[in-house]
Amino acid sequence: MQHNKDFIKLNIAIAIASVILGIGFWSLKNITQSPTNTSNAGSLSESTAHSDVQMSIGDKILLKREIAVDNPAFQSAKENGVRAMANKNYPEAVKYFEEALTIQRNAPETRIYLNNAKIGAEEAYTIAVAVPAIPQNNFNRGGTNRHPANALEMLRGFAQAQEEINQPDKRINGKRIKLLIVDDNDNRDNAANVARQIISNKNIIGVIGHRLTPVSKIAAPLYAKEKVVFIAPTGIYSDLNRSDYALNPDNRKRYVFRTDTDSEIAQKQLADYLESQNIKKVAIFYDSSKEITYSQELRRDFMKFFENKSQGREVIDSIDIATLDDKFFDKGKVDRVIQKGAEAILILPNFNSRESALNIISAMPPKSSGKSVQLIGDVSNLYRSITLSQGEKAEGMVMAVATQLTEQNKFYQDALSLWGGKIDLAWQTATSYDAAQIFIEALKGIQAQNRNVYREAIQEQICKKDFKATAASGETLQFDCDISSTPKDRVKLVQVTAPDTNKPNSEYSFKLVQDTK
Repeated sequence: MQHNKDFIKLNIAIAIASVILGIGFWSLKNITQSPTNTSNAGSLSESTAHSDVQMSIGDKILLKREIAVDNPAFQSAKENGVRAMANKNYPEAVKYFEEALTIQRNAPETRIYLNNAKIGAEEAYTIAVAVPAIPQNNFNRGGTNRHPANALEMLRGFAQAQEEINQPDKRINGKRIKLLIVDDNDNRDNAANVARQIISNKNIIGVIGHRLTPVSKIAAPLYAKEKVVFIAPTGIYSDLNRSDYALNPDNRKRYVFRTDTDSEIAQKQLADYLESQNIKKVAIFYDSSKEITYSQELRRDFMKFFENKSQGREVIDSIDIATLDDKFFDKGKVDRVIQKGAEAILILPNFNSRESALNIISAMPPKSSGKSVQLIGDVSNLYRSITLSQGEKAEGMVMAVATQLTEQNKFYQDALSLWGGKIDLAWQTATSYDAAQIFIEALKGIQAQNRNVYREAIQEQICKKDFKATAASGETLQFDCDISSTPKDRVKLVQVTAPDTNKPNSEYSFKLVQDTK
């Protein structure tokens, strides 16, 4: 009899243990794959209040110089909006942010804060956008200007995507997108801390940003390890494709992506172009600065693909523009490489040495001289209106870039309407918009399947074979996650072309090389 009682007790104990284990397993599963909490403004503000990393949904100003000309009325309205946002008085915040934008429309930080204020305490999908609000490096080499030009270019892209998706008829299952602006200072030393702060906020479903690839390279493995999708809109280094940067070390899935081109692919395109033009002798102007290795990376990749002594292709000279004096530029340096037989000149500045690059362009012989020298430009820093302003001297210059916009492009026209009048719409604005579109399309796909939104679900959606997002250029963004972090076919050659004499008010512009033939 005692044996039967003991047997019954044993079975009861086993049953209870099974229930406890089952509940524990269920809880663990829901902890690891629970929906990411759609955030409200309060939870985001409270989570960043004691952080040494500067973040804001609108409750503090990160960009001290958002507009080109100081405007006290704009600044006052913006500050009033921020105070109202910090006090969770969202209708008041909306009123003041709208007032500020009436005074100055071309203010992307304020636009994002307005969109966030309109959401108020409602649930929303939150994406962190990391930009150099107060860049560590000076705007100009040797100067003291720390204007956040790059941050503004990126924020315009993020803000435009947010503005579009948050319209009543565009929302994702009725929910809007909230953007948390994070200041990474372009600072590698603080990159890991910034990434950890973002990761720790469970309201954040993903991350876009980090302008400098060296900053991205530090942050990317941390995002991947914690299974947070990170999209770099301005990262070109091939390293971002590597498994130790882009893949989670346990499940080997890709969590790091980009909407810029790949440096190796871009430089191979340029090398192939020169070969197609039967150009064999190239001189390179590059920047050897240790702080930013962008220029050196491109130089290395180009030489790897171009140089072939057996076929007569060689780099006959490499000149370090980090040592050049912008104010007293020696035009003779350009003349000397041409005299040495350079048939093409490749210019690879860092952001801080763009002035030297422009000096090199202006030192090129005029077309009337009969000296035919092909100019080749870098991927990022010369694909801008400052190059077009060089006029005839820049004519014919070829670059390998991620995206190409025209004034007829819908994104371009919408940008003019949003920011007011003609603006210098930089490529960083387009690739930042593209990165936001990838998150938006991933969220749409998840909701269409009636699935919960959590961080890993974003990755799963992006890596589906049928996943597609539409870029600012109108092209399709699609990934092969088994191979690369870069969208398929994400490089194209553009050329500086002369004004069309048949069109009034025509100016120098970038056109696809294939369209200039």
